[in-house]
Amino acid sequence: MAAASYLPDQDGKRVAWMQNFSTLISASPATYGLDAGAAATIAAAVSAFVAAYPASIGATASRDTRAFKNAKLDAAKHVVREYGILILRNPAVSDGAKGGLGLFGTEHRSRFDKPPKLTVLGVKNRSVVLTYANANNKALPEQDSACQVFAGADPRRLRLFAESTKCPFTLRFHPPFNGGSVYLKARWVDDEGHVSPFGPLCIAIVPYIR
Repeated sequence: MAAASYLPDQDGKRVAWMQNFSTLISASPATYGLDAGAAATIAAAVSAFVAAYPASIGATASRDTRAFKNAKLDAAKHVVREYGILILRNPAVSDGAKGGLGLFGTEHRSRFDKPPKLTVLGVKNRSVVLTYANANNKALPEQDSACQVFAGADPRRLRLFAESTKCPFTLRFHPPFNGGSVYLKARWVDDEGHVSPFGPLCIAIVPYIR
């Protein structure tokens, strides 16, 4: 799945964005679900790009300095995107913390303004067959995205159970779960971790197996 980046498209703005991203994470890695090692990896990659940038502009610029800067930029983008995805997909990290890092792009918020429409097609043994529809009522994910389904026996404590680009699809529950009500809700996600709002809660009744 391809998606537009939340990173700015100009190097000067990338410097400021990455410095903010790295500084906040270094100050409190746990706030973003990371540890000190991850913060150090991010800081090293960002610092290398920031250090290479000045020589790539103005009177000091040359083919070699631009190539060196581009190599450091590519490395920093790879690291930032890798950890950005982890942070965006971590439900324990608040939207405020994610927004402070600059991980919410206007394009993605407006594109994902409507959640999937999740429907239970049937239940057999410990398996629940589901379908979902996009905003156009087609049984397909939104463009360049997948459908994430969260499930659990307690509607207050659902966990990510599946991520699908196919429809319909089947969720299989295994022991110790042995039947009863299963609560489900879904959202879209793209390959950089931007997500839609959750759709309404669905309920499937899984028969008890003796």
